[in-house]
Amino acid sequence: MADEVNEVKKDIEEKPAPKKRGLEGMDDHELLLDLAKEQRRTSRYTKLIGVSCVGICVAVCISLAVIVPKVLSTLSNVNKTVDSAYTVAENASNMIVSAQESLDGIDVMIENVDSVVVDNTESVTEALAKLNDVDFDTLNQSIQDLHSVIEPLAKMFSH
Repeated sequence: MADEVNEVKKDIEEKPAPKKRGLEGMDDHELLLDLAKEQRRTSRYTKLIGVSCVGICVAVCISLAVIVPKVLSTLSNVNKTVDSAYTVAENASNMIVSAQESLDGIDVMIENVDSVVVDNTESVTEALAKLNDVDFDTLNQSIQDLHSVIEPLAKMFSH
């Protein structure tokens, strides 16, 4: 049996491929040889495809082993950045609310200052009116008279 197999192998290797005459024009031996050659060629292609598939799978696995951690790291950084942006937006919102409250307080303060100015204006106007009512000539004369009366008294007590 081993001799027959070796003989078929020799025939396959030594004999040129039969000319294509169609399957009907071939005898059993030629069909068997043609089938063995085709099977060998198909076997090589199948092995080549299998090795290629394994190589592609290994390349994909290595790529995934390298890329996935980087993607996860990037996503983590993006998440941190989004959290920071949210915090900044929240702080900005709080600052806007505080600024609005300050502006409202300034409005109230301006209203209070306005009322103080109005009140003081009325007081100053009244004081000026009273000063205008004073007769300065008569006041000066009274001061002179007081001075003339007090001067002799001061001289008398000072000696």
